Amino acid sequence: MTKEKWNQIVELHNQYLNSQENLVQVLWESVFAEIFGYSRLSGEIDTHRSIRIGSTERVVPDIIIKNGEKDLFVVELKQHNMFYNNGIERQLLSYLKLLRIQIGILICQKIYVYKYDPNKNDYEQEKIEIDIVKDNPDGIKFLELFHKEKFNNNAISQLVEEKNKLSKRAGEIKAKLTDSLVVDLLKKHFLINYNAAEVESVLNNYNISISEKSSVVRRPSSFDDYRLPEKNEKENESYSSILTSPTAIMTKYEAVRICQKNGVNISTSYTFASSNSTSNFYWANPNIDLIRQNWTILLNDRRKKELHVINIPANSIDRKQLVIRRDKPALVDLQIRYNDTLFRDSRSGFLFGKYLVKTIKY
Repeated sequence: MTKEKWNQIVELHNQYLNSQENLVQVLWESVFAEIFGYSRLSGEIDTHRSIRIGSTERVVPDIIIKNGEKDLFVVELKQHNMFYNNGIERQLLSYLKLLRIQIGILICQKIYVYKYDPNKNDYEQEKIEIDIVKDNPDGIKFLELFHKEKFNNNAISQLVEEKNKLSKRAGEIKAKLTDSLVVDLLKKHFLINYNAAEVESVLNNYNISISEKSSVVRRPSSFDDYRLPEKNEKENESYSSILTSPTAIMTKYEAVRICQKNGVNISTSYTFASSNSTSNFYWANPNIDLIRQNWTILLNDRRKKELHVINIPANSIDRKQLVIRRDKPALVDLQIRYNDTLFRDSRSGFLFGKYLVKTIKY
């Protein structure tokens, strides 16, 4: 039953994808009442509580969920098509600090669950993110933990801590998992039964490397920057071709149409690429000026028939966070890993996955 209720939340999130915040507010008040089991009549869903700071200033959290007189957690709501940024995070953290509440939820294009520690700075606060997609185990767990009958501060805090610890340790392992480590381990294995000269004579004839699992793709013939076409611009390619022909090449216009059909907003300036069969990376050389404006990256996975939509807010990436081409200082040298859920740029290590809006199957 929990799975069905989570999938209902996903459907509602998609239905209200482009709705204004007042409608999102009404929706989530109903969700917390009808799906999470909190009572409006008993005042357990406290909306727009005015909290005074000093003599004149006040703040108004969107929703505070209560149990009797006790505040359980704060919910900050944004439009469902809005992606995470530091500003809306600070807004939620300020409520948690002011109300001395440990647990907070931020809802936008994803759900973010925070475990607030007053002894830490804002950038040190632990959180987990939950993709709002059907059958997501993290979403089902979220519904279970925040349901009125099972809500427990300690259980939620423990989940956030464990997820962050797992992510950190996984990162440490990845950093240490190198070609030289593999070679050293092979040498140690063979040196049990063979001398060093024999082992070296064999291993020197092999190229030994390690890489993350991925499907085989080819470097796109072009990965260019575009602006959305004007309404009267002639488009020669057919949208239906990508749905009916397994060998058809998706064009930039078709990618835009897929986004529009699925109610996904993209920026006026965008970069588009399709994958195929000779590289483990999406290669890109976008203009560095794109980081100063709202910028969308559209990555088309032809093999899986998926379009990844990455929306990057203006000025959210610093120039120093990316690698610039030495021969062309106006261009960024991007190599986004294929089949990587974090969409890591192998050149700079930057994680574009945090700006992923949606993955659309076509």
